Amino acid sequence: MSLPIPPEFTPARDPESAAWFISSLSPWDRPHALVGTFVPFGFRSYARIGHDPSSPGELPSGQAEVLIEVLGRHTASERGILLVWDGWGGWGTGISLSPLGNADDREARMMEEERRSRLALREFERVPRAVIPGREYVILEGPLSRMPHFGLAGWERWPSAWWPHDRAWVVVTEIDSNSTYVGGSREVSAEILASRRLGAVPADLADPIE
Repeated sequence: MSLPIPPEFTPARDPESAAWFISSLSPWDRPHALVGTFVPFGFRSYARIGHDPSSPGELPSGQAEVLIEVLGRHTASERGILLVWDGWGGWGTGISLSPLGNADDREARMMEEERRSRLALREFERVPRAVIPGREYVILEGPLSRMPHFGLAGWERWPSAWWPHDRAWVVVTEIDSNSTYVGGSREVSAEILASRRLGAVPADLADPIE
């Protein structure tokens, strides 16, 4: 695989694996987006985890580890689906301008890196997509335990949404938001809200997204 992502993550085998997610979102038909614009309906309870406003779209690693530990107790699945914003830089492998080596070495290295970048971009164009107004995501799958460590071209990139194959819950972090939302059973929300390290509060799909 040429995509610059960790080897345990792959393009989703089922291109329709995010169809339920897209069809469960509220239309963006007002000036300000609501939680339900990005978080699907159909779950019994919702919680919001606030995080560092200087890093929108990214749940800090400490909170992420706690969250995945909690969520792992509420699903029978070990793997799941993740949606990653296609606007992140790095889907191509990039070109190094390192001055090391002689001119011939540098030219050969740049030609090889350009070749790898073209291969990555071609594969990137074939990955299944999920599209909502103003956002386009690539659909990947991988182990739930590794979701907080997803990376793109060596940079940690928090997925915009992810869920287990049994859809017991869903996690959404809009790229311009300072919050992560979790939809699930009342038991899921109760455990999330009880965690001091997560600092979560109840959420409603009709709330303005934060």
